Amino acid sequence: MRAILVQRLCAQTWVVLVTLVALGAGCSAPRPHALPRDAAWIVAAKSCRLPEWMDWYTRFAHHTWLDVKRGDEGAWVRIEVEGKRTGGTLEPIPASAARADVRWRREVELHDVLVGERAERVALALDAAVARLGPRYASDYQAYPGPNSNTFIAELAREIPELELCFDHNALGKDYAGWGTLALAPSGTGVRLDTWPLGLTLAAREGLELHLAQLVFGVQLWPPRVQLPFLPELPWSASAEQHPPPQARQQLEFCGGLSGGSRPVEAQGSFSVLETDTGQWIFVEWSIEPADGGSRLDLRVASWPTAAEPATLRLPFDGERVALPKLGLDELTLELEFERRPQGELRLHYEALLAR
Repeated sequence: MRAILVQRLCAQTWVVLVTLVALGAGCSAPRPHALPRDAAWIVAAKSCRLPEWMDWYTRFAHHTWLDVKRGDEGAWVRIEVEGKRTGGTLEPIPASAARADVRWRREVELHDVLVGERAERVALALDAAVARLGPRYASDYQAYPGPNSNTFIAELAREIPELELCFDHNALGKDYAGWGTLALAPSGTGVRLDTWPLGLTLAAREGLELHLAQLVFGVQLWPPRVQLPFLPELPWSASAEQHPPPQARQQLEFCGGLSGGSRPVEAQGSFSVLETDTGQWIFVEWSIEPADGGSRLDLRVASWPTAAEPATLRLPFDGERVALPKLGLDELTLELEFERRPQGELRLHYEALLAR
């Protein structure tokens, strides 16, 4: 009888665990473009994998930073240690960078978001904390095992108790402790004990983590996750909806600043411009049609992230030259002009600009 009860209990426990994992696997990770626009104060903790141009063995690791909105859309700042000689910095950034889903061509993960009065208190406290803690990272920085960019953000979280955040488990250096530390977990919901090379975190949000030479082996209770070094959380969150530009006959990719030129095109065609650092894009499709007394330029314009539906335009085309109204998103703008050369060639002149 006892054996039957144990078997039933184990079976029911297994069903519950499978159900929790399935529910957790269906969760969609939030993305920076969805940060609230009506909030005056925002503190957003983010991370992404290190870029491709770094040494291959670093590419699984995550870099963590804070983006902070201080009053309005024109007052965003970024707090991070971007390099081994920069120290901890607080630098202004455009709203487009703060709301970008991509950095270094990597998908940005949004871990925690504070808004309202709490965000304002944290944002104001960060000024003094960065000024006090940031300079040492210009001289004591070590990519592995630390202190590094993730150590800096973890140190800010300990310095400002209301800045409670969870790191990606591959954020090497977040648990760097020198020879030994007993402290609150970064989320403030438990404790961690770290020495070199072993450590342990037990917290409501982080779950149970074992730290071995800065590599994390963990189990998170909700959403249910298994964390292993070099891999995303298992099962990983369902990817948020992606918004690549539509396939265009003519394409331009650039990274910040200004890019312009001229290309031969057909009477029917399409052109897209993608700013690779922020993921913003503009897509234009056109058709030159006969009209009373001349020609007409029919246009369909789509963009991401601000325009929900494609817009249509109709412009008269005198057969020689027509300029489109400036097309724009947050900081990305595109100017287009069609020109019919005397020999009959149709050319598209373009200028794309990402204002910083």
